[in-house]
Amino acid sequence: MTPDELLALLGEKPPEIDSGMDDGLDDGELPSSTVLKVDDWTVRQAESLQQYDWGKEFSTEELADAFGACFEPRPVLAETPQDKVRSRWFRELIESPDYAALHVSTQGDVMISQVGARSLVEQWQEFEELLSDDEREEIESGDESAKTELEIMKSVDAAVAEAVEEAERVQGVAAGLGMGGDGQPLDLGRVSEAYNRVRESRLLRNICDKAGRFRRCAQSKQRRKTVHGMDDTVGVTLGGDINLLVPGELALLMDSGRELDALRRIAERQAMQRDHRGIERVGKGPVVVCVDESGSMATNDRIENAKAFALSLAWMARHQNRWCLLTSFASAGDITTLELPPGKWDETALMEWLEHF
Repeated sequence: MTPDELLALLGEKPPEIDSGMDDGLDDGELPSSTVLKVDDWTVRQAESLQQYDWGKEFSTEELADAFGACFEPRPVLAETPQDKVRSRWFRELIESPDYAALHVSTQGDVMISQVGARSLVEQWQEFEELLSDDEREEIESGDESAKTELEIMKSVDAAVAEAVEEAERVQGVAAGLGMGGDGQPLDLGRVSEAYNRVRESRLLRNICDKAGRFRRCAQSKQRRKTVHGMDDTVGVTLGGDINLLVPGELALLMDSGRELDALRRIAERQAMQRDHRGIERVGKGPVVVCVDESGSMATNDRIENAKAFALSLAWMARHQNRWCLLTSFASAGDITTLELPPGKWDETALMEWLEHF
């Protein structure tokens, strides 16, 4: 006799066992407040986004949908959403070809997903504000006209384009000001504050744009630099450098059945390649950058170019784990200095030094 049968003879109901796990399925009774199937962690991420000053009011449900669309590998629409109009908009978003390109860079990345969520919600709210009562009724009934469908597609395209552009801007500002890196995650609050300051200052904006070009040039020079001792193979590692692939990986490229998988692993830097290490360790000293801030630097964007070049040199010093000292002078008694230890930059002090003129 089983325990349940014994309890039935005694007239008692077997206890209900709660596994404590969410199976992710809708019970079909209550409509969902979000238009995507999201978990509690995604909702907490949406609640944390509300503490930042975006300049607009975003609901938790809207942010949860937008963050889930960016972060989740495979976003799934809720079966019974409360807001059918928002559900229709996000369905068009998920099915958009441009969204697929955006999703490659946002999925699994909390920082970029948070930035992308803000842009998506902003565009959704703009679409909702311009929506007429007749168009809303059409969408809710599932019989929208061609004009309404076109408006949805245009809004989604603008949302994806804005999300991509915003993510690139924030990444550029964060990289230029030395935020994150060294295995440390980016703090959205600090990045957002720095980005808003850069966006409001024409001088800072131009310096960051020019520094990005200088930095890409420096990265290209670093890749072409010859390093002594790199001809010694010490093992095998994962990467995507075709010149260093082991013979087994190269052989897979000749197999028509496994060629696509080999190319995918090369693109994702998951292919096996030879690991080369240098045998000589050369000590690298600090980098000292001096910038002229006299009156002659006010013409022809000279100060912007000088500060941008200084910022790119500081980024190189950080990348090489070296100290950097930024110095600007206008006269004998007007000297401004800023110390940047490796991995411990003060982005607020750095922006003040860049704006000082």
